[in-house]
Amino acid sequence: MNFSKIYCGGPILDQVQRTKLFDDDKHFSRQKHVQDIFIFIIECFEEPGTEFEPWTPSDWHDKWDPAFLEGIADGVLRDWTEKMHSPWKFLCRKVTLTIKVNLSCVRFRELYYWDAYWVINGLLLSEMTDTAYGMIQNFLHLVNRYGFVPNGGRIYYEFLTPMVEIVVVFLGNPCFYFPLSSDRKEPLWIDLKSGAESGWDFSSRWYKGGHGQNKGTLRDTRTRHILPTDLNALDSESAALHDQAAALRLEAVESVLWDAERGARFDYNLVTRSKHFGLYPSNLAPLWAQCFSWPEMVERAAEYLKASGALWDSGQQWGHPNAWPPLRHMLIDGLSKLPSADAKQLAFDLAQRWIRTNWLAYPKCGGMFEKVNLLRSQPLRLGFGWTSGMALQLLVQYGANLTSEVRPPLLLPLVISQ
Repeated sequence: MNFSKIYCGGPILDQVQRTKLFDDDKHFSRQKHVQDIFIFIIECFEEPGTEFEPWTPSDWHDKWDPAFLEGIADGVLRDWTEKMHSPWKFLCRKVTLTIKVNLSCVRFRELYYWDAYWVINGLLLSEMTDTAYGMIQNFLHLVNRYGFVPNGGRIYYEFLTPMVEIVVVFLGNPCFYFPLSSDRKEPLWIDLKSGAESGWDFSSRWYKGGHGQNKGTLRDTRTRHILPTDLNALDSESAALHDQAAALRLEAVESVLWDAERGARFDYNLVTRSKHFGLYPSNLAPLWAQCFSWPEMVERAAEYLKASGALWDSGQQWGHPNAWPPLRHMLIDGLSKLPSADAKQLAFDLAQRWIRTNWLAYPKCGGMFEKVNLLRSQPLRLGFGWTSGMALQLLVQYGANLTSEVRPPLLLPLVISQ
């Protein structure tokens, strides 16, 4: 290791000299290095995870018997639903006397922002309303302090509005304070950071290919050049409280992202001035956000999904063959809201496949998956908050008709690695 950057120049030497730690200016540069650096790290830095204190949320109860359980006709699925309540206890952590968080997964030690939307839905169905309310208060505290919600070191804000909405609908009219987010500008490396900020870290959606193609590798990421369909759908939904602003935004979004021939919205590359016609669940995010200017667009979008071709394996985790709970739920929920009987049936079929797959995996692994790989086995990350929250929502919505009966099609191999 070259220690000249420590002893001959650089920020460490600069700080040591400026703070006048030693009477002799040469004292620091004469100190022994390798072992001293190791001792410094051991003595001055705590092990990861030691910032957490044991904590059980006051609204978590071992005996849990919500009214919606009676609506789940399949007894096996009903018993499984009761088991999904237990993980909330060990996913809740306390950092200080005032900050309590709900983690998506035992492995994680950070707040993961868009995970929280489905976690909060699950907490509300688990009758843990105080915890759900507290999570939003934590996010608003972060916005008030930093101007945005940092998500494990990332920055994004759009899901906070629908989070507040579901808690307001569930609890009545709790009081929240919304500060404004601040703008940020970063140099070129922001493309990868922006990809993480989107929640799709990483995906071929952000590649620079033009003329409807987005082939490439991670080095071709140009997130700043892409107008994303899902972000604009979320923004349109968030603006729905202001009808005029919502109408103007919707008109602008559809003029750029909507493709009448294919019947869906697509990400748009600002540099090549072309749409990316790759198949991504985000193409149908407007179904979930319910932001279409005319009903025919909705039906066209459902037809687009049925007629869509094969998925391309880009090698990125936010791409085929991985199926992610939030994207799957946005698709199911969006289809279920359509007037078409075919769309509603498709929503149920997708819900049935997802529930049956997760139910089969649960006893083999003792938990829920972060995502489902359609082709290969995968390691289990104990949790998983957004998967449990999504499953609870589907069980409430379709419980009368869902079945645990094992029959194809499923979503993942039954041999699952630990």
